[in-house]
Amino acid sequence: MINLAIVGATGAVGQELIKLLNTRNTYYDNLYLYSSERSKGQVVVVRDQEYIINTINPYSFEDVDYAIFCVSSDLSREYAEYAK
Repeated sequence: MINLAIVGATGAVGQELIKLLNTRNTYYDNLYLYSSERSKGQVVVVRDQEYIINTINPYSFEDVDYAIFCVSSDLSREYAEYAK
C-alpha cells in the first residue's frame, strides 16, 4: 500500500499538485490532505473522491509513506522530522 500526504493542500502549490493528481495516472492507496487551521474541514475532490482537509500535527505521518510539502521552508523543516 502507498499512503501519500500533501501538506499545504489548499495553497497555490498544493492546488496545482491536486490538479496533477486529477489528470495523471499516479498510483496511491490512501491520500491525506493537510492545511492550515482556517482550511480545516474543507472538502477537496481528487479523482471523484471527497477528502476532508485536516490540520497537521506530529502524528499526521504515522501511516504515510510519502509526504509532499507545499508550504514554507520553516513549516516544512518543522514537520519533516516527523515524516521520516
